[in-house]
Amino acid sequence: FFFHPEDGIRDRSPSRGLGDVYKRQDYDHVEIGVKMGEPFTLAVRAVEEDGVREYRPKLKHDVFSWDGADEEGNKGPVSLSLGHQLEYRYYEADGSDRNWRYRTITKLALNVTDEVSAWVKVQPRWEFGQGKEDDIKIDNVKNQVGIKIDLDDNVSFSPYVEYIMDSQDKDFERKEMFIGTALTFKY
Repeated sequence: FFFHPEDGIRDRSPSRGLGDVYKRQDYDHVEIGVKMGEPFTLAVRAVEEDGVREYRPKLKHDVFSWDGADEEGNKGPVSLSLGHQLEYRYYEADGSDRNWRYRTITKLALNVTDEVSAWVKVQPRWEFGQGKEDDIKIDNVKNQVGIKIDLDDNVSFSPYVEYIMDSQDKDFERKEMFIGTALTFKY
């Protein structure tokens, strides 16, 4: 079982001009989840952005995980994981698109110390359903770089930078950037 709140500042850039860039501090979410056996996690995320609430029930499947552990179980200097996730995006506001989103997740981490690791995640995402084109083109790519600090065996803190690239149709141009923090509690 885990509890995972996040907060951050988002920078959206509809064009390359500096006058179109704005920053906001009104993006918050909390996620509660439970591991169902070794490879599956079932979770629900509640998001509030610009006063609109969104709920995302989701199922994640960890396909592959390697941590370079030695015979004694000590983690190696590098870890790699691959997975994928399916989520339904439900908005409280009338007229908002409710849709499905599928993503693949690749994460590479470098263990700096026993308590600190630097990591990078790449997540191509596809959306389908109400208001979306049902095609196989990538709708956007979420890239994240961060540091995970284990505060104890069950609590970690992660400052990170997120960079979202637009759709395949728009040549993966920068869509938005996000600076955030995550605090995770495992039970």
